[in-house]
Amino acid sequence: MLSLAAEEEFELSTGAQCLIRPNAGSGRVGVVSLHPWGPLGGSLDDPHVRAVTQFFGKGGCATCRVQFRSGFGRGEGSVADAVAAAEALLSFEGVDRVVVVGYSYGSCVAMRAAERIPELLGWAALNPPLD
Repeated sequence: MLSLAAEEEFELSTGAQCLIRPNAGSGRVGVVSLHPWGPLGGSLDDPHVRAVTQFFGKGGCATCRVQFRSGFGRGEGSVADAVAAAEALLSFEGVDRVVVVGYSYGSCVAMRAAERIPELLGWAALNPPLD
């Protein structure tokens, strides 16, 4: 198992802040981890979001935890932030595919962002707030 490199603060093209852990091994996959709804306390420090990046980081993947810019409206800003996070990971040498993982509200964002990422390997919705 790999030891995890430190995460680096980064500003995405949308202006959103994130924490990126560069590719820790020979993996070619980047993983974007998305948090619950901000107005109810969701943030990139959510333990579920951290668990996703730690798990995939230990597997050699580059990872990104995104802090959405807003939480009101139809979620387009959050989707744009997720897509920008995928683009940021793809800019790292060796990363050529992306997985998007969202928890709660972030799972809805992940599903919508997935269709906008051509290099998508897959997506996961953890505890989606759906009936």
